[in-house]
Amino acid sequence: SIWLMPQAPLKYDGTIRIYSLQEKVESGIPLKEKEAYDKIKIATIYTSSKHEISQKYEQNDELLRVVMLLFGMSGRSVQEIRGILEKEYGFKMSDKLKKGVENMCNLAQGLIIENRAVGRAEEKYEILINLLEQTDISLKKIMKIVGLVKKEEVKEMTDRLIEDLTLKE
Repeated sequence: SIWLMPQAPLKYDGTIRIYSLQEKVESGIPLKEKEAYDKIKIATIYTSSKHEISQKYEQNDELLRVVMLLFGMSGRSVQEIRGILEKEYGFKMSDKLKKGVENMCNLAQGLIIENRAVGRAEEKYEILINLLEQTDISLKKIMKIVGLVKKEEVKEMTDRLIEDLTLKE
């Protein structure tokens, strides 16, 4: 399996790690060929959103740049990405491949937007907790201060707050 780590710290940008199984025989006869037992391989590919797509990687540049393009980490439009894949990598853009590239880019953008929303909700919750602990402001007023005005947001935050307070006791 392949795991993509698209928001890795810059120091890990371009890192590819491969994990495989190691046989340890407790009893019986060992298998001499690793291929006989090592059927699982895991590759992790680390890229940083701070990496400029025009800047080449020292190693595995072709793989890493394509990953960054397809998973929306280049900040480029779908049309630009298709053009780069055609010109620089020789991809022949059939209708099916064009649609696939568009889907990958849209999926990546959707994940980025979703993760940002989760991060903002987490930040609001931390601010809410800090204000509750350090001020005498009412919960209702704090929720307005941090921008929790939608009923579902208020309910979600209140439920989480009750759960967290119950766990502390």
